[in-house]
Amino acid sequence: MRNAVVMFASALLAVVGALLAYHQLVTRKDQDALLSNVRVESEATRRQVQQVAKQQEQIRKTLDEAKAQTEADAAEREAYVDMRSDFVVASAMRTAIAEYYMTTSKLPASNAEAGLPAPNEYRGKSLRAASVQDGAIQLVFDASSGVDGGRISLTPQLEHANAMGIQWRCESDDYPQIQRILPSCSYTGAADASTQSAVHAPSGS
Repeated sequence: MRNAVVMFASALLAVVGALLAYHQLVTRKDQDALLSNVRVESEATRRQVQQVAKQQEQIRKTLDEAKAQTEADAAEREAYVDMRSDFVVASAMRTAIAEYYMTTSKLPASNAEAGLPAPNEYRGKSLRAASVQDGAIQLVFDASSGVDGGRISLTPQLEHANAMGIQWRCESDDYPQIQRILPSCSYTGAADASTQSAVHAPSGS
């Protein structure tokens, strides 16, 4: 009888041991699976965070570029408006030259000969000087125009002066967008991207 009890107890302990071992095995597997899932989720979260950070950086960069472009465009438009307002001095100069020509049948060689102020006395928002050179008008602008020392020239055309008065050809080697500033003017410089202004001013006269 005693031996039977001992055997039963041994068998029971063996079963309990086996159950504990199985429980530990299952628990370890569950823990490993849980840790694996956590690692996968953590990696996915890390990638999502990186992707969001990358998108935010791209958005910030785009906004910065847009802001810089807007500020540049505004500054350039203001510069072109200043040039257009300064260009009115050419009207008085053309009138003086035309009157001189009608009186003398020749073109004035200088400001003084045309009865105009000295070149450096012409000052505007961006205008630095305005001179008469053998009848042609040279307008020189400062750096606020986008080109320090940039020039616009008006050359008299005398072919039909007696019948129609002096006609003027307006040109610039320095302002590729000159027709956006002054539609009657033409750009005559080299078509080199390195010399072109980045300004996109509204059209107007």
